[in-house]
Amino acid sequence: MADIDKNHQPVHHALRTWVAVAEQIRALVAARQVHPSKVVVLVPYAQLIHTLRDAWVASASAGAIGFTPQFQSTMNWARSLGASLPQPDDLQLDPGLDALNARLWIDRAGLSAHGPMLVPLVVDAARSLAPVAAAFDPLDRVAWSTRMVAQLFGDAPHDTLVYETAVAQLALTWVGHSVFATDVLFAANPALMIVLKGFQDDPLVRALALRTGDRCVYLALADLASGAGETAPEVIALHSTLDAQDEAQCAAACVLRHLALGRQPVGLVAVDRLLTRRVHALLHAQGVVIRDETGWKLSTARAAAAVVGLLKACAQQPRSDEVLDWLKNAPAFDQMAVQGAEAFMRQQGIGQWPADQTHPTINAAPPELVVGLLQRVNALRATFAQPQSLKEWLNALRNLLQASGHWAQLQADEAGHAVRRALMLDQAQNQRQDHDQRQPPIQSLDSPAPHEPAVLAATMRFADFAHWVNQTLEGTNFLPIHPADAQVISLPLSQLLGRVLPAVVLAGCDEARFPTMPEPVGPWTALQREVLGLASSGALAKAQQAAWNYALQAPRLDLLWRNSEGGEPVLANGYVQALRLHPAFLNRPLAADPRVPRRLARTPVARAKVQASALPVSRLSATAYNDLRQCPYRFFALRQLGLAPADELDSSLDKRDFGNWLHRVLFHFHKTCQGAGLATADPQSADLIRQIDLAADLATRELGLSEAEFLPYSASWPQVRQGYLNWLAQPQNQSFSEGEVWQELQLGSVKLVGKLDRIDRPANGPLVLLDYKTEPLETTRKRIKSGSEDTQLPFYAALFDVQAVQGAYVNVGEREGTTHFAQPDLVALREQLAEGILDDMQRLADGHDMVAMGQGSACAYCAARGLCRKDMVSQA
Repeated sequence: MADIDKNHQPVHHALRTWVAVAEQIRALVAARQVHPSKVVVLVPYAQLIHTLRDAWVASASAGAIGFTPQFQSTMNWARSLGASLPQPDDLQLDPGLDALNARLWIDRAGLSAHGPMLVPLVVDAARSLAPVAAAFDPLDRVAWSTRMVAQLFGDAPHDTLVYETAVAQLALTWVGHSVFATDVLFAANPALMIVLKGFQDDPLVRALALRTGDRCVYLALADLASGAGETAPEVIALHSTLDAQDEAQCAAACVLRHLALGRQPVGLVAVDRLLTRRVHALLHAQGVVIRDETGWKLSTARAAAAVVGLLKACAQQPRSDEVLDWLKNAPAFDQMAVQGAEAFMRQQGIGQWPADQTHPTINAAPPELVVGLLQRVNALRATFAQPQSLKEWLNALRNLLQASGHWAQLQADEAGHAVRRALMLDQAQNQRQDHDQRQPPIQSLDSPAPHEPAVLAATMRFADFAHWVNQTLEGTNFLPIHPADAQVISLPLSQLLGRVLPAVVLAGCDEARFPTMPEPVGPWTALQREVLGLASSGALAKAQQAAWNYALQAPRLDLLWRNSEGGEPVLANGYVQALRLHPAFLNRPLAADPRVPRRLARTPVARAKVQASALPVSRLSATAYNDLRQCPYRFFALRQLGLAPADELDSSLDKRDFGNWLHRVLFHFHKTCQGAGLATADPQSADLIRQIDLAADLATRELGLSEAEFLPYSASWPQVRQGYLNWLAQPQNQSFSEGEVWQELQLGSVKLVGKLDRIDRPANGPLVLLDYKTEPLETTRKRIKSGSEDTQLPFYAALFDVQAVQGAYVNVGEREGTTHFAQPDLVALREQLAEGILDDMQRLADGHDMVAMGQGSACAYCAARGLCRKDMVSQA
């Protein structure tokens, strides 16, 4: 049971632990009779330095603080002694430079052809070896790596796991020949070194301890802390949540509850990166100040997205959407011109960014403002056209960032500074002084610099440079500046050790995010890890178990896990399951939902309706009138107001595109064959098949369809073609007169307009209107059965001022062939429709309500649904 102070708050056992540690250090210093200033105390991680200093002061007798030992982590100690400088091609532990240097090592090994595939593998393997390699004296490191290569791969056949072996050998050779910043510690000679041991053994600390001999003393900080108290069931709350969002909300609510009770700072354990970001976002919305000690991938920052978006726009053949996305976010471009360019390209359906305003995909002259934008953008993109050295690529990237206005954003943003450092942009030559007059001169990459990597001079293609940028941003961890007075500290589980936190929230305790058996990093097998001195899976699991046990001793602890992930069930991890089987938790209910319910006043939303008499309707198509009949409000929004969703520039081809293509094919086919003796034509005729195939090729060129994207439809074309020719062989289907006919007719105050797919004029019979359909056969059958509910054929019939008219839908299918569906009583349906149009137009003019009354399929795919807010309408 945790101790209770006078304010009835649990006393964190870490406070007692640090006092005990400080007293032991004083006792050791006194016993060894060494001066405190010559004593080095190594802590497991840097955040404990200030805590230990405070404990040292607190443990001193009144007025006798005296000299203080050097409280250090290994990296801080190395910096204080003047950290060793790596050579240009050493392992830098920098994502950008390491990726470039890995390529050099791969080229030296004669594996240049496989460089893109091997680079991330070599970097991953080398980084996993870095802690072990850094633990060897620099003079012995090369011999160690040579010995490891011979021991692990000396007898391996050359044709077995070739690339895996090459990756391992390259990684070992690379780290064996590298200098690490901590190498300076091997020359250190403290009078006494006291190591505060954490949950896991550090190879470097172990090596330094061996060199120091009997002047090194271990204090097991983890053992002292874990012995401070037993798990107290009453201070641990278990929360079972539904899914990721529910878990994030509950975790944020737990943090807010602790803060409201004065428990500050709250420790938020970062188990899963995505979950932690969600919790951070919820807490930031409540004004909570967070100190993030784990960080997140730099690639997710807005500053990195700006750089990646620019590179996508500068690719050899970028999509129009990618270039427009860059331009919309670039302050230097006139947004009116950008909007004009977007509207023009959507109107023209230009999916690929044009090289100039005379691009073949442009069928109309663009406005002058758009032409100027195209010329300026393509001139900037041209600087990324030719292969060049990395120095030149970085200069070009910086210049383009300046020209587009992104550079100022990178300078004003904390993450932007990290992007500039990661990509070495601060070293790039400022070749565009007119865009950065206020900035001080900086060092150019063209001027010699100490320890400059040779890879900066290597020639790269644009694709390789863009890949390197993405790889660097993805591999760099961004740590924001720590605020002075944080209410929440986000930290890894292992770094709970020794932290004075009155409450801890540990979310993500499920089997997927927090397994009891952690996965070792690197490509090494269990046997190889043992030979190399890397921590085994068992050792990692033991360290994680110790960290978990330590977390259970927090004064207040919330454990959270989710029960589903993407619709699939998820179990709590083994730690939680074992805890719930503990006698103290066996019959204990789960904690109540920490979120505080809010009572909201009911505000019913009425069905949307308008009066649109001020927007007279002068033209009416069959599709528009069908909108009016299905939902007057949709007609108001899409037809009278002219609102419409923007067309996608890069959407994949679908059945609608196939239907448009087929309409053009049949039009060209019949125009070519008109008067060519179809009445006696054989549907198996080679000449007929050739003619319709030529029409198909012409339609494909006219519509600018990609052969690759259209392949699923072109593959079914032989069946579609033969089905249509079989239908056409019937004499009653051979009276083709016109196709793609535009027709207009004034009806009262409105002009009816429409384009008819095909008009037949038999020698002895009425006019026949045919409409092609590529929809499912049952859908066309329902059109005929609906009678007066069908508007399309009756509307087309109303466009002709003739007494006798017939109509039919021709369903051109892939499997069922071509089927003819005649609409009976078309003349009567036409008269009913005309009366309905006149009545509806009069009601609109009189100001009758246009109500959102759509139902079923009318609302399932409605572009105006977000405007009518049907989902928000009160059902009462």
